[in-house]
Amino acid sequence: MNQGEGAGAYSANKTVLFFGNRHEKGDFLHKEQLCEWRDTKKITLFTAFSRDQDYKIYVQHRMKENADMIYKMLVEDFENIKIFLCGSAKQMPKCIEDTFIEILEERIGSKKEAQNVIYTLMRRNQYLLEVWA
Repeated sequence: MNQGEGAGAYSANKTVLFFGNRHEKGDFLHKEQLCEWRDTKKITLFTAFSRDQDYKIYVQHRMKENADMIYKMLVEDFENIKIFLCGSAKQMPKCIEDTFIEILEERIGSKKEAQNVIYTLMRRNQYLLEVWA
């Protein structure tokens, strides 16, 4: 599967999913349902399978590849956006947070303002984590 299959222009109230795991075969949870939703344009789906090639590809790499779309989502739908992050509690949550901040900082020119955007979403329960060790 291509990393951005189903990708298109972002519009408010659209669901965008960045899904990552080690291997597509065996680790792509709910693959049939997610691909059906992608194919019927119910979601935009980006995948990152870290162990399926010689170099590792993580969700944050796919986020950076789609930074303009992410920035647009954050700016145009700030009041309504919901970010749900699920996965390992080790390094992943901090890496994803840093990637959001980097994407914003590159476009608004201030790391402090970029951090404020993300921390505001967290305080408002619009950026939620479900992580485990």
